Amino acid sequence: MSGPLERAVQDQVWQLPSSATEHVPGILRLCVGMPVMLKHSEATELCAMNGAEGTVYSWDAHEGAEGRLHIDTLFVKLVNPPRHVCLPNLPEDVIPIGSVAEKLECVLPNDSKISIYRQQVHVLQNFAKSDFGSQGRTRPFNLCHLRNCRNQQSMYTCLSRSSSLAGILILDDFDEMKVRGGINGPLCQEF
Repeated sequence: MSGPLERAVQDQVWQLPSSATEHVPGILRLCVGMPVMLKHSEATELCAMNGAEGTVYSWDAHEGAEGRLHIDTLFVKLVNPPRHVCLPNLPEDVIPIGSVAEKLECVLPNDSKISIYRQQVHVLQNFAKSDFGSQGRTRPFNLCHLRNCRNQQSMYTCLSRSSSLAGILILDDFDEMKVRGGINGPLCQEF
């Protein structure tokens, strides 16, 4: 598809889950202080690496033709960087993340595919993680939604990210049989 999208299709593309747009969200709903995770290694010398965690400090944006704000630069305050980062005119550990234009293939709700160009900063909201995305991360406060965990190991991965029992909050019901049954050999060895 070339040229601007029809308004109805554009609205549909903006609302697609990131899983339908090569994990580049159409709309990033952000606020100052929101936890975010960097999704690309922007600049190793600034500790701006894939998986680095931070909070939204501020942003520069412009209004697009459709009346929505488009982020040009997102300023992220790194959380526990391996070393402190000091840039001119920015507070300690605050780094700029510029938006990047890239060609993506989108899968629409009717399963048709279209190619688009999307301009977006490479961060994701970081108040929730999948079991896979949480590996190697320890969190003082760990909200766990276990309903969609496939098996016992998935639940273990989610729960084991907590630094203490007091910091775990399980959201919603889950299949208790996944934790009551016996465990397989490899998982038993890990425990």
